[in-house]
Amino acid sequence: MIMRYFTAELYEKMQVRGSLVFHETLEDHEEDLRWYAEQNWDYDAIARDNYLMLKPYFNRYMPKVVREAVDRGEGDLLRSSWPSPAFRSLLEGWAQSLEKEWRAACETYREYYRTIESRLPPEKESLVRLHDAKVLQVTVTDGGSGIDLLLNTGGSMLSANETLLRFNGVTRYYLPDDLVGNWWLYEELELAAGGIARDGAGETGFQIRALLSSPRGYLAMNELSITAETVDIVFTQPDEVDTFDRA
Repeated sequence: MIMRYFTAELYEKMQVRGSLVFHETLEDHEEDLRWYAEQNWDYDAIARDNYLMLKPYFNRYMPKVVREAVDRGEGDLLRSSWPSPAFRSLLEGWAQSLEKEWRAACETYREYYRTIESRLPPEKESLVRLHDAKVLQVTVTDGGSGIDLLLNTGGSMLSANETLLRFNGVTRYYLPDDLVGNWWLYEELELAAGGIARDGAGETGFQIRALLSSPRGYLAMNELSITAETVDIVFTQPDEVDTFDRA
C-alpha cells in the first residue's frame, strides 16, 4: 500500500457512505418514485444495480449491528423501499462513523501538509488540483531519472485542457503497468529530505503519491509514487490557472 492517508480502503468506505443517504420524508421518497416513473426509469432496477455494484464493500465494511439487523429481516441496503425508523437510524449511524473516519484522515493530512508546505516546490499549487484528471501518456526517460505524465486536466481543478508533469532527478518511483487511462483521485505530498519521508531517508526533493481509479472497472484502484528533485509543469493548452491552497 502506497497511500498513507487517502487509501483505497478509505475511498471504498466513502462510496459506501455516499450510498447511505435517504429522503428526509416519505413524501419526498414517493415524489422521487413518481419522477422516475415519468422518465420511464425502473427505480427498483436502478437501486438493485447500485446495490450489486457496491455489495462487496457493503459486506466488507458493514458493522455487526447492521448485519444482524439485515439477517433478522429488519431492512436491507437496496434503498428501494422506505426504511423503518430503527433501521434507518442504524444506517445513519454507520454513515456518520464513515464520515468521521474521512474527516479524521483529511485533518491528519492537512496538519502534516502545513508543517512542510513552505519547503515543498512552488508547483505544489498545481499538484493539489489534479482531482479528476485523466492520464493520457507516461514516459520514463534518462534511465528512470525523468518521468513525464501527460494528463487531460479539462475536468480537474486546473483551468487547462492538458497538463504535462515533468519530474526531474527521479530517485525512486512506482508506476502501475496500466497507468494510461487512469483517473486521478487524491494525492499526498511529502518531503524526501532528512528522513522526513519514511521510506526515503537522506534523499532531497519531494515525493508525490496518488490514488487512481483504474479503467479495469468501477472501484478498481491503482497507486503511483514518484520521488524527485523537482517538477516542471507545462500547460500544453493553457487557460488561466487560479491560485489554490488545499491546506
